[in-house]
Amino acid sequence: LSDHLAKLMNAYPDYDVRLSETHHIHKLDAPSGTAVTLAEAIVRRIDRKTRWVRGQAQQADEIGVESVREGEVPGTHEVTYDSPVDT
Repeated sequence: LSDHLAKLMNAYPDYDVRLSETHHIHKLDAPSGTAVTLAEAIVRRIDRKTRWVRGQAQQADEIGVESVREGEVPGTHEVTYDSPVDT
């Protein structure tokens, strides 16, 4: 689903994308393998993105991947597209 959405959103350069993931405190890797897979798929589909980075994106060609570890959360991944028009 995320791959298909990224392909569609490639046509809307005013929209930026970011990814966040939350897992339980026992999870050792950050970002998770699922978050990395999602981010890499988005990079392949959106021409203006060339790489993902941990935390907030600092450059226009980056996708920020934020990782949160709290409680006993089983794992939540959220991909957000937004633009200045939406705020």
